Amino acid sequence: MKIGPILGTVLKLVIISVLVGLAMNLFGVTPDNVFDFLAGALQSSFHFAVDSLHWAFQYLLIGAAVVIPIWLVIFLIKLAGKKG
Repeated sequence: MKIGPILGTVLKLVIISVLVGLAMNLFGVTPDNVFDFLAGALQSSFHFAVDSLHWAFQYLLIGAAVVIPIWLVIFLIKLAGKKG
């Protein structure tokens, strides 16, 4: 493994990171802002997923209250027809 290409890549990443950090600082963005935003986005995504499941589960129960008994009656009628 050659060290040259790796060292060159690391140096480029360091220079780009410093430039991006300077630009972010110019706009008043701090690491705390970034991490707070990411944490908030993750929390919002989690709450959205939980709320979506809660919404879907309510309709699942309502639909199942109608569909399951109808299916059971049809299943029992077919079962009785096979035996008779």
